[in-house]
Amino acid sequence: MRLFALDRVQAAEKTAAFLEHLAVLERREAQVAAAGERRCARFSATYSSWLEALPAACEAMFNLNRYAKWRSCSGSHRDMIYGLKNQLVELLYERNFYEAAWLHEVTPPVGCCFACNGEGVDWSDALCWKCGGSGGYVAPVRRYACFAFLVAGQRYTWHQPIDSLSFEPVYTETAETWVDGIGEKPIELAAKKLAEAKELVAWVLASAAKDVGPVDVAAPSQACP
Repeated sequence: MRLFALDRVQAAEKTAAFLEHLAVLERREAQVAAAGERRCARFSATYSSWLEALPAACEAMFNLNRYAKWRSCSGSHRDMIYGLKNQLVELLYERNFYEAAWLHEVTPPVGCCFACNGEGVDWSDALCWKCGGSGGYVAPVRRYACFAFLVAGQRYTWHQPIDSLSFEPVYTETAETWVDGIGEKPIELAAKKLAEAKELVAWVLASAAKDVGPVDVAAPSQACP
């Protein structure tokens, strides 16, 4: 069952106002793409290699990672930031920028069992299948890999959900329990700089992907082939 008249929609799509609206959207998309291309060209002109740009990319990700936890950050931007973060963490780990790695475990607080509404028994007075009669429910323990990286003298500590890793890290420290922080933390980037920050990280990742040889982290001026 249609909730609209198809002929009216098709007619509306042919109006001058609708066509102008599409043209505005296309021009806006073209402007955004052109701005991104100009920024990437500037990265290539500014940095001799991805290694030289790596400190700036890590600082950008530090701010982006904080912004991803803000309520104003949309879901699509959050997914993009975390996708870039996953790749950057893997790059830093594989290129031996890490100082330490350890497991963090988060045990969620006990909540009311949703299956029995906290009563501990079901409609037949049998023990609740979910909580076993306790009336409370504890969500599964969440496990994160925590990495400490040292880049150009600056230390970055980032958490990654275990299931987001595409590699198996070697843990150098004892596992710890962790209480996830709540609340938005300040960032040093202006809103208009967030897109540039994402593009810088993406540029570093793409440039590093072309460099398949060993990297001397003491030689940040090494050119990318």
